[in-house]
Parts: sequence; structure tokens; C-alpha cells
Amino acid sequence: MNKYAIIGFGRWGKRVFFNKNLNKKFSKVFITSKNKKAINSINNNIIYNIKDIRKHLSCFDNAHICTPVLTHFKIAKFLIEHKKNVIIEKPITNSLLKIDKLEKLANENRVKVIVNYNDIYDPGILLLKKIAKKRYIKKIKIYYSSQKPYLSKFDFVYDWLDHVLIILNFFKMLKSDLDLKKYKLFNKNKKMFLSLLFKNKLKNIEIEVNINNLKKERSIKLFFSNGKCAFYSNHKNPGVLNYFNNKEKTVSKKIFRDNLYSLYSFFEKMNLNRKINLNIEKKIFIFKKNILRKIFI
Repeated sequence: MNKYAIIGFGRWGKRVFFNKNLNKKFSKVFITSKNKKAINSINNNIIYNIKDIRKHLSCFDNAHICTPVLTHFKIAKFLIEHKKNVIIEKPITNSLLKIDKLEKLANENRVKVIVNYNDIYDPGILLLKKIAKKRYIKKIKIYYSSQKPYLSKFDFVYDWLDHVLIILNFFKMLKSDLDLKKYKLFNKNKKMFLSLLFKNKLKNIEIEVNINNLKKERSIKLFFSNGKCAFYSNHKNPGVLNYFNNKEKTVSKKIFRDNLYSLYSFFEKMNLNRKINLNIEKKIFIFKKNILRKIFI
């Protein structure tokens, strides 16, 4: 069967649904949502209320959970128990115990579960990692900005830490000896600003992070021990990768913007006959919890 269900039709659910390539890839895409106004605007698709999903489990075998984080565990647990492969929007859930339970359930029911860390499927970030593979990184600068509104400082930090932590993990920086040394968080005219400074004393590595919601822009800069650096910015299409002697390479974001890289990875994993482990999700959860404690307690 080649049918796919999108659970939730908010900001991200719509982005996934209106992906033309996704609709070409699957013979049928189903939506479950409480948002009647949103789903009434969709034609030629079977639409079910999220409460009625039990009645239509035979209609799909893969699901993408795009609902608020507090609902992730309940929905994922239900789908996994009914042997559905699941992709979950980040963060996976709000409890380490729940992550353990989802991991156990996925292996018991022999289904695949992946969290949609779409940042690490950006072609430019993949190229950065390739450049850094045989070089020693001394410093990283991460700048992330979006226009998404937030009502509280906590929600802003909680939402964006996953983006930062998955990138640090991607570059093998998310280790126990990485320490948050400084932070600054403030709200000015309903605009959020967060700066973080991490240090690894043993390896003399420094990581600067700046996040705000002024405009949509993202960039990563790597500084190497030989004095050279590589820089990637993806706020334009195509993105630009600049490295070493000012060599530039344009990086198309079309597929990344369509959110397909992570989906391809998901379905590749579906074909692998191996146990699911959510160790990265657990590591990110623990780091995130410690950072939130430092900032808010």
C-alpha cells in the first residue's frame, strides 16, 4: 500500500500537504484535523475528523504527526499499536519516559518511527558536513531567525532549541563535556531574542548561537583549526555555500523546502530490517532540559 495520512492540518500540516512532490509520491493522502475551515478548502481528498481515525486505519499505512507536541505521544502510541509507520514533527514529546515507550512499542510492533529534523537534510548543511569531515572544527556560529510569533519566552526557547541541538549533534558536538557558559534572552516589542554561548574546555571548542523571530534567515559558519572557515546561508533560494578561498557554490533548496529529504530518509529506514532506537531524541531531550533549567529556574 502506498497511502499516507497527515495528522493535523495547522501551519506545518498544510506545508506538508501542499507539497506537490508528496502528492505525486503517494496514491492517496489523507488528512485528519479539527480545523473545519481549513479542511473544507481542500478538494479531491478524503478528509476525516481526528476523532474518527479509528474507523479508517485500513486506509493508510504511513502517518505524519503534525499536531501540538502535547498530543504527539498519545497519537503516535495509538498508530504504532496499529502497526503504522510514523514520522513525528519535533520535538518528539515532552517526556523522556514517553520516548522510551515509543521506542519499545515501535520494536514490538515492527514499525518505523522517525522525528522530522529537517535541518540536517538541507543540501547546504550536508555539504558543510562533508567539508568538515577531515578538518578539526574550533568554532561554530549558528544564526536562526523566523517570523513565527510567540506569546511567551519559554515557548520560543522550547521550540527553537531542537533546531540548534540537532545541528550540534550532526557535527558531533553534542557531548557531555559541552557546557552552556552564557545566555541572554529578552523580548522587545513582541520580538524574541536568544543568544547562547557553549564551550568545550577539553577540546577548546566554542559555539555561538543567535536566534530571533525578526525575519526568515538561517546560516551556519564553521571555523577550522587551520584558520579557514566555511559558511552556509539558506535564507535565499538558491542558498549559498562559501568556503576557504572565497569559493562559492549555490545550493538549490527546492527539495528541502518541499520537506522531502526527511521523508525519503523515513521511507528508506522503513526498508531496513533493524531495531528502532531513539537515542538521538533522548540525548536532545536531556540537553534541552538542562538548558531550560539554566535559563528559567
